[in-house]
Amino acid sequence: MDPAFFGNALFFSMILAHALGFLDDLFDGGSGDGDGPTSEGARDYDPTLYGEEVLGTAGADDMVNPTPLDGIGSAWFLGGGNDSLDASYDADYVDAGSGNDTLEMRGGDDIVFAGDGDDSVDGGVGNDTIHGDAGNDSLVGNGGDDSIFGDAGDDVIEGGSGADHIDGGDGNDTLSGAYLGSTDTSSDTLIGGAGADQLWLSADDHGIGGADDDFFALDGDLTGGAIAVEDFTPGSDSIAVYYTPALDSSGAAITPTLDVQTSTDGLSGEVFLDGVHIATVTGGQSLSPSDIALIPTA
Repeated sequence: MDPAFFGNALFFSMILAHALGFLDDLFDGGSGDGDGPTSEGARDYDPTLYGEEVLGTAGADDMVNPTPLDGIGSAWFLGGGNDSLDASYDADYVDAGSGNDTLEMRGGDDIVFAGDGDDSVDGGVGNDTIHGDAGNDSLVGNGGDDSIFGDAGDDVIEGGSGADHIDGGDGNDTLSGAYLGSTDTSSDTLIGGAGADQLWLSADDHGIGGADDDFFALDGDLTGGAIAVEDFTPGSDSIAVYYTPALDSSGAAITPTLDVQTSTDGLSGEVFLDGVHIATVTGGQSLSPSDIALIPTA
């Protein structure tokens, strides 16, 4: 993984049709009867919480938020096809259905089921709950304390600011709570689940790799508390520390000193960079500095 992963903050392009020349099918849908679909897509759906139901078609729809009803969000049922949604700034519900969908949720505490397909979701501001469902999804929580579930597929998930809970589910997932050098010190929990996952961890984060061979990338430039890696398996999992090098008087990069000490209870390895405690690795009591890759980001 390129260390620029952190710097780019996993900002995915959420391309939506805002201009008339790009709209193939500007669709504001019809109003439903308040019951919503009867399929599994109606998980967690309470029609009394939303002001309007907006229904898509079996084709590719470009959908924009209707006029808010007294500040109440809408419930969107997009159907099949590769849909684009620009939702409201209130708390919306989305069942995107099948297809490779692009969803921008903006504000509010949203509930999103992206459906089968390779979907892109940006939760916007708010405490969102996002399910990628099956497919290789790109999911961003953005602002707020989000709960994000990749479900099946090889997903790329970034929590953004706030204390996020991220569960990759099945597949070889790449998870990040925040980016290297971020001032966000909220404690994120990253769970890889089944598959060979990559967990990119910053200050105060908790990383649980799960089954298979996982990679833990640790932010050496911490602005908060130490990282906790909670299920390291020697010989299977691997660890790298990424850092921004200091320069000597000639402008040459200085390699920091990496050290690992066994915890007092003998169950963990404690990782230090230039004397600063950056991580506690449960199961890593036998780790040595040679077991950890030390990688400059510049």
